[in-house]
Amino acid sequence: MRQSGILMPVSALPGAYGIGSFSKEAYKFVDWLQKSGQSLWQILPLGPTSYGDSPYQSFSTFAGNPYFIDLETLAREGLLEDGICRQADFGNNPNQIDYGMLYQNRFHILKVAYEHAKEQQIMNSSDYVDFLNEQNEWLSDYALYMSVKDYFHGAGWNLGRKISVFADQMQFRIIRTYLQMKFIFISFYNTNSTNNGTC
Repeated sequence: MRQSGILMPVSALPGAYGIGSFSKEAYKFVDWLQKSGQSLWQILPLGPTSYGDSPYQSFSTFAGNPYFIDLETLAREGLLEDGICRQADFGNNPNQIDYGMLYQNRFHILKVAYEHAKEQQIMNSSDYVDFLNEQNEWLSDYALYMSVKDYFHGAGWNLGRKISVFADQMQFRIIRTYLQMKFIFISFYNTNSTNNGTC
C-alpha cells in the first residue's frame, strides 16, 4: 500500500527556547499530518550529539538528546520557575539554531530542573527506579562515560591517558562526589528524553 509523509527533524519544530522539542508543537504537527492525509513522519536520529551537532554523530544509540526535553513541560511539572527559560539566551535568530548558545545555557536549565527533582525526591519514584533497572544494560556505562567526559571538559573518546589520573586514590575521592552527581543527572534527563517520549 502506498503511503506518503514528511521528513522533518524534531529540532526543526517551532520552539521558544532555541530548538524544537517533544512539546505541544510536536502534537500539533502530528495533527496537521493527519488532517493533510499524511501517514508518516520521518525524523532524524534522536541521540545526544557531539561536536558539530550532527544527528548522525551521537554519543549513544539509546540515549535521548537532552535538547529535545520540553522546558515548558518541566515548568508545568514544577521543576522549573517560569522566568528561567525566558531569561536564557538561546541566540537572536528565531529561524536558526544557535548550538553554541544551547550548549552554554540549556544544560544549566536542565540542572536546575534536576535539583528541583532531587528536592521532590523524584529519584525515589517507582517510575525512575524502574527506568534505571530496565535500561541498565546501557545507561550505567553511558552515564559514567559522559560524567568523565564532562569532568575533562569534553575531551575526546580516547580518554585512556586522562582516566589514568583516577589511579591516584586521593584524586578519585575528590571527584567521586562530582561524578555521582553527574551520573544521577544524566540518568535523570535520559529518563525524561527517552522513557515517555513526551518529556
